[in-house]
Formats: sequence, C-alpha cells, structure tokens
Amino acid sequence: MRPIPDTSPAFFERLYRHNPDPWDFKRSPYETARYQRMLNALGGRHFERAYEPGCSIGAFTARLAPFCGELVACDASNCAVGRTRERMKRFPQVAVTHAVLPGDLSPGPFDLIVFAEIGYYFELPVLQQLVHNLASCLRPGGVMLGCHWLGDSADHVLHGAQVHALIEQNGFTPVRPRPVSDDGYRLDVWAAER
Repeated sequence: MRPIPDTSPAFFERLYRHNPDPWDFKRSPYETARYQRMLNALGGRHFERAYEPGCSIGAFTARLAPFCGELVACDASNCAVGRTRERMKRFPQVAVTHAVLPGDLSPGPFDLIVFAEIGYYFELPVLQQLVHNLASCLRPGGVMLGCHWLGDSADHVLHGAQVHALIEQNGFTPVRPRPVSDDGYRLDVWAAER
C-alpha cells in the first residue's frame, strides 16, 4: 500500500523555497497552452468576482485578471503568495492572500471559481466537503472551471480523473461538453446544482 504523501503547507513552502517555479508555470509551452485553453473554455466572459485557490506564483492569475472586476487568489505557501503579489501589482482588482484549504475558504459569493491543479492533494472526504463548500460560494449563474493533470505523481493523493468525477457527483453539473484534450489533463466547466 502506497503511503499517503505529504501535502501539508510546509511541503509546499519547502518546494517554493527550493525552486521559485517548481512546475515551470511561467515558461513551459505545455502550461502556456493549458492556460489558453482554460481561458477559451470561459468564452471571453467577464466575471464580477472570481476566486482562484491554489494560485501558486500567479501565472494563470495574470491571464485571468483582465476578465475580472475582482479576483481573490490564494495559496498555502507564503513564498508563492509573495511572488503572486509581486506579479499582480499592475492589477489593483486582484487580492492575493495566504490561505490553507479547506479551512481558509474565502467567503463568496463568486461568479467564477478556478479549481485547477489542487484537487488531487486532498484526501477523498476532505475534497468532498470542500467541493460542497465551493458550490455554496457560487452565485446563481456562476461557474467553476476545473483543470487537472491526468498523470500519476508520488505527491498526489488522488488522480485527476477522480477529482473531476467527485466534483460531478457532489453538486456540480457540466455547462458545456467537455473540450477534447489529448494533452494529458482534464478540463471542465461546471455550474452548481441548486
């Protein structure tokens, strides 16, 4: 049986202290293409108030900010938060905070929640509760965008496909057909069931 990986805030803090961009979010062609596909899935819509937990160093945050009247971004690593704040100086509508989910969930309501590349770091019952809490943070007509890598990693508690299946089983329904992707990740846009 595989040991449960360390997904504590201290684990992520060590990662960011050792490497300012541990997943190469800023320079990777894969990440750049993924970010563009995520934006495309939102259809150019403007969001009054958006929430991006697990913002890391703000690489996607900077792309999303022009589409938001207000954007709340957070991460469990203080190092990552500092880097995101530096990057967001040109976007006064973006508030960047240190927060550890599921306990530090920002209060809604939001008309967009970006839940990307973080779902597989939670144990199943914790993720179920978090998904339920996220659903309650969405305004009527709001959406949640989810994007998770479908590979296997020693630091993942769940597989990306499990994360998206759990979201759909716990209060969210797809708002459009899932975009076809052969790039090793799953991308969905959901609405909260009311």
